[in-house]
Amino acid sequence: MASLKKMRNSWYSRIQKWNGFKQEEHLVPLKTNSKVVARVRHQQVEKVEKDIKDAIDFGGFSFAK
Repeated sequence: MASLKKMRNSWYSRIQKWNGFKQEEHLVPLKTNSKVVARVRHQQVEKVEKDIKDAIDFGGFSFAK
């Protein structure tokens, strides 16, 4: 399950994956400083979390402003 993380003044969706030896962390920038907007965008990331863990590239997310 992905989690939200605030770094500096922006929100990120944090996805962790076990690679057999250690945890790897993948950060998806949500491009907002509002927690309310971040939670909505985080739900979109969670829908494709399995694909992100399987290393399928989406070419970036496009979040409408």
